[in-house]
Amino acid sequence: MPGEYLGLASRGIVYRLKVTGSAAEALDYSPLPGIGEGDDFESFVLVAREGKLAALWADRGAGAERHATPRCTRRR
Repeated sequence: MPGEYLGLASRGIVYRLKVTGSAAEALDYSPLPGIGEGDDFESFVLVAREGKLAALWADRGAGAERHATPRCTRRR
């Protein structure tokens, strides 16, 4: 929708935001699927292709013990 955006918090909560002028309002929020203990998300993108949506995000990892992990989901 015009003036609406999605924002991701590092703990994996996606916020739907409405921006009007210099003010932003959280309209809704939802956790990403499969959030694990210690996940620390750093990126999120929503892509529309051929009438289908795909969400892609990544956990930043924590050194050699826990590598960065990209994830995705799509609507059919």
